[in-house]
Amino acid sequence: MLSVRSRRLAPAALALSVSLGAAALSAPAAVAAEAPKGCTDAAQITTTPVALKWNIKDSYISYVQGLIAQGTVTAGEGATFNAPFGPATYPATSGAGAYWNTPGTELDFGGSLHLQGHGGDMDVTVKNLKVKVTKDNAGELLGSYVVKGKDGAGKDQGATATDAVLAKVTFDAPVAKAAAAQSVTMKTVATEEITKLSSGQYRAGEELAEAVLRVTNAGDCVLPEQSEQDPQREPGFFDFSAEQRAEGSLGSGEAQSPFSGLLLGLVAAGVGLAALTNAMVAMGIVKPSVLPQLPPLPAELQNLLPR
Repeated sequence: MLSVRSRRLAPAALALSVSLGAAALSAPAAVAAEAPKGCTDAAQITTTPVALKWNIKDSYISYVQGLIAQGTVTAGEGATFNAPFGPATYPATSGAGAYWNTPGTELDFGGSLHLQGHGGDMDVTVKNLKVKVTKDNAGELLGSYVVKGKDGAGKDQGATATDAVLAKVTFDAPVAKAAAAQSVTMKTVATEEITKLSSGQYRAGEELAEAVLRVTNAGDCVLPEQSEQDPQREPGFFDFSAEQRAEGSLGSGEAQSPFSGLLLGLVAAGVGLAALTNAMVAMGIVKPSVLPQLPPLPAELQNLLPR
């Protein structure tokens, strides 16, 4: 009798097993259907800024540490610099607020970056950066700076500014893209303040280093967390760190520039030719009146000459 009862229960058990299996298979589909598809209103989101990564200008970082300026780049006051090429990372000091790309929002970042070269004749400190949103896809990057040292002619130079607009920024971060953790790439374009900060090395309207804003967003509609990312870096002529100079190495891989030797050779040849010409004039071999009158070198090339 027991065996008969077991046989009679078998179909019911089988049906229950099939039912449970079907439920298990359908569960992921139900979960997937409930996954957030993105927000539709900034009021649904609360943003907490995390950090801003920005190198000012990648070629500037390279130049300071290169064979001409032979300087250093260091971070302080809570900021960090991923030597030798960055990025510089500034920690957020703002608290939670409305979704960050709401026009009128201002995000504050602490820390400083100190660039020194030419035996101290070049001395620049940038600190207290801010991102001020003016449109849902554009804004301004502000900061304070102090410039000290001497210019190429040996004259004292100095400039200071507080909360100056260093760059205009554009980005793509609509409400629908808000994620639990989000990295937003920003294109930055120089203002006239960068000309002052760099002692004329860069001009207003020139594209600067790419920036990346890192934030966290809270809300039932936000997308899953995105991986953290660094700004895309543009290699420069002088991609050599202080450590590589101390080792007598011109770098390798990303740090090696095939044009650096050629450029340094041209600069050295120009300096040598100028010295030879001056000597010939002093000895009376050549009269100054017969020498061609050449226009002055552009500021960008003057900055490459030894000081």
